[in-house]
Amino acid sequence: FVILTLTFILFSAVHAVSMPDMYTDSLIYGNYLAKLIYDSEAIPLIAGGPSIGIELSANYPPGFQLLGVFADIIAGEENQIFLKLFSTANLLFLIFLTYLWANKLFNRTFAILAVLLLVMSPVVILHSRVASFYLYLVLHFSLAIYFLQKFTSTKSRIFLIAASIFSLFLIIPLSFSS
Repeated sequence: FVILTLTFILFSAVHAVSMPDMYTDSLIYGNYLAKLIYDSEAIPLIAGGPSIGIELSANYPPGFQLLGVFADIIAGEENQIFLKLFSTANLLFLIFLTYLWANKLFNRTFAILAVLLLVMSPVVILHSRVASFYLYLVLHFSLAIYFLQKFTSTKSRIFLIAASIFSLFLIIPLSFSS
């Protein structure tokens, strides 16, 4: 099970790095715009209006590009490979969350079955190999529901706050994409 899942993740990472992006100019533009905002500590006025950056990079949520800028700053250079691997990293976290959640609700056998069904889903296979934000949204939706479920079972406000934060990660990108 572990070897199969790790092989799938490794294959997805190699495929994501070696293949071109689906929305290359949008991804690169959004990354450069986020870096410009980070460096200048303000939203620049771009010819055509200040919202042109949001419209040109609507294929990716703002947090996606900001994490790419963060990776660029840590690496010390601008490199799109980090953004290409972001979908695969989201898949890894989604697999871990699926296992953790199914193991808590049922048992280990169902948790392994849930992870295998997730990894073998054609939509997950497609989007784990391309730099897209679908797995980003699925991960944040799953985390919001997971923490909401934990809040209902424990009544601890920290889980409600966590669910609200991950819900905001969903609402903000979806409002820009319309």
